[in-house]
Amino acid sequence: MKTPTHRSGAPCWIDLGTPDIDAARAFYGALFGWEGEPGPPETGGYVNFTLQGQMVAGAMPLMDANQPPAWTVYFKTDDAEASVKAVEQSGGRTLSPPMKVMEFGTMAICAGPEGAHFGIWQPNLHQGFGAMGDPGTPCWFELNTADGAAARSFYEGALGWTASDEAMPGGTYTTVTAPGAEMAFGGITAPTPDVGKQTPSLWRPYFAVENADASTAKAVEKGGKAVIEPTDIPSVGRFAALQDPWGASFSVLTPG
Repeated sequence: MKTPTHRSGAPCWIDLGTPDIDAARAFYGALFGWEGEPGPPETGGYVNFTLQGQMVAGAMPLMDANQPPAWTVYFKTDDAEASVKAVEQSGGRTLSPPMKVMEFGTMAICAGPEGAHFGIWQPNLHQGFGAMGDPGTPCWFELNTADGAAARSFYEGALGWTASDEAMPGGTYTTVTAPGAEMAFGGITAPTPDVGKQTPSLWRPYFAVENADASTAKAVEKGGKAVIEPTDIPSVGRFAALQDPWGASFSVLTPG
């Protein structure tokens, strides 16, 4: 596995908020081959998932019974305070102000005007993903929202992204690129069926897999749900939109 380089403004980490951390470890371990043990008490039971020794994602118990299970995507910054100010100046909200996470880094939780929550991460010891793009690791990050125009404007201002529209079967797909990068890391598109009225917009991580059909079947076997069955996307690959047993949304993709 090749260790990725994380640019400012690009995704550098994801973590899962779940009501059952042990069952989530079993589900994602069976699906992607991840390993992970809860950290010491001072970490609140946080789990760093690894694959072949490389960190690929995190998970933590939900602190509020009313909080929906979900994946959070974190975007790298060199200055968390400045990034939060840019979020607010661009029309977003700060849900949790910058705070140091021991010696690992500084984090903040924000929301765009379209309502999707996301994280800001200023790394110290925890640099983020140790692998990306290989089977079982994150490979794409997608914002599902009914207001793509507002989201595009917000993230261009808040995080300095470049957004480009590309013709795709069934309509236009907006790809997003971090400042100074040549390749897009994700996209903005209309909501999938699991994005309902209570959660009008959300960030959805994609995980690379060797066989999207087999991974979908495995997810369903282990208690998950297929929101969009495996589907071919010309020049991209074969993907499926899924939910874990607690309702957290993610996708799998076999590049092709």
